[in-house]
Amino acid sequence: MGFNIARLSESVSFKLPYTRLRESGYKVEPMNLQGLLELIRCPKSKAPLVHDGDWLVSSDPVCRLKYEIKQEIPVLIPEEAVEMSIEEWGSLMEKHGRDRVTGKIAG
Repeated sequence: MGFNIARLSESVSFKLPYTRLRESGYKVEPMNLQGLLELIRCPKSKAPLVHDGDWLVSSDPVCRLKYEIKQEIPVLIPEEAVEMSIEEWGSLMEKHGRDRVTGKIAG
């Protein structure tokens, strides 16, 4: 019995697991970002994150980093994040029911 390299190359897939699952007939549910937000934190400040459109924003008023969500995957790399101005960050925190100065949940 010989080794068949052509057969091996057909079986090897370099696609993302999400794509392979969908192509194989499995129903792939979108990521539950709200559930994920309970588990993850800003990698730089360790503060909770706020979801705003295609971004996750650190609730730390000193850090003020926003992390992009690409293809439903948060890119939590501080070097790739965008630092928000104090005014922009404060407005966003207020929009999401947080204190515009501290970033803590208002109330």
